[in-house]
Amino acid sequence: MVSSHPGGSEPPPESGTPTADPVDEQPPVDVLAPMEPVEAEAPTAGLARRSFRGPAAVSRWAGRIMAAPMESWITFIVVAASAAAVFVRLHPSKILSDTLPAGGDMGAHVWGPAYLRDNLLPNFRFRGWTQDWYAGFPAMHFYMILPYLLIVLLDVVLPYGVAFKLIAVAGVVSLPVAAWAFGRLARLPFPLPAMLSVAGLAYVFDFNFTIYGGNIASTLAGEFAFSLALSFALVFLGLVVAGLDTGRYRGWAAVFLALTALSHLIPLLFAVGGAVIIVATRGYHRLPALVGRTQTLLVTIAGFMLVAATVRVSSSAVVRIAVVVMLIGVLLAVEFRRTWWALTTGVAGLLLTAFW
Repeated sequence: MVSSHPGGSEPPPESGTPTADPVDEQPPVDVLAPMEPVEAEAPTAGLARRSFRGPAAVSRWAGRIMAAPMESWITFIVVAASAAAVFVRLHPSKILSDTLPAGGDMGAHVWGPAYLRDNLLPNFRFRGWTQDWYAGFPAMHFYMILPYLLIVLLDVVLPYGVAFKLIAVAGVVSLPVAAWAFGRLARLPFPLPAMLSVAGLAYVFDFNFTIYGGNIASTLAGEFAFSLALSFALVFLGLVVAGLDTGRYRGWAAVFLALTALSHLIPLLFAVGGAVIIVATRGYHRLPALVGRTQTLLVTIAGFMLVAATVRVSSSAVVRIAVVVMLIGVLLAVEFRRTWWALTTGVAGLLLTAFW
């Protein structure tokens, strides 16, 4: 067949006719055929393309610290200086020397953690019987165990004498910090939290008593468990105030109540009594909204007259205490929701001490 175009070439395609694309001429793909393995990218390959965020995070934290208000800086300096002043006064070089303290009851206390470490804990017990004194006595039965446990725990990494002395002074050193924490949790305005820290410092350095507990003199005489419990109690009371306002911190309050109970019973009485007073005070402040200011004034006068009459008429301490407890109970009933919060917190805290 002869082409009708000169030179025998094919005629050019018309403008509306599509031309063949080399890609369209590829053979069809078998979707059922196995795929060729593709080498996966190493997990760390993408890290090189990411910017390292460490310096940026440090810069952000540094920026936040530098942007802190002057009140925060003043508070930090006051609290840190108060705690440091106590520690320096206790002669750090002697605390960090591997010697055993003596003086007052301290010479007897050095026996307790060692006996707990060597005899009771290896047998998975916290209490037992020992023949070390008298004709034998129940060890760890009448004295709180938490300070001894802390000493044993610290003794894992430090010499026994150093561990003992660090825990022994922990209460008085931390008391200014605990006082600040109470003010902070209670949302007291500046500079009251820092002033509470200074007040704690003044209490620690009060040498008018040497055995009642809480100050340096009592601690060096052997009442170091009391000092430790007092710091725990202050934080607990701060958590109570914050919890009554927000409904939170119940778990933390229970933990610090348990720490107080496991350290010393007398600060535990302070903690429980303080919590009751805090809740009762909230109930009293709510009375004007419930019954009016005039009625609140009349109720207050009647309460004082009842207490005065009871003291005048009865010489029984039980009767006098019963009247005061009754009045406090009325205030707690007024603030029932917060009373329930405090009550459940107290029960949880006591349950945490059940292991001992």
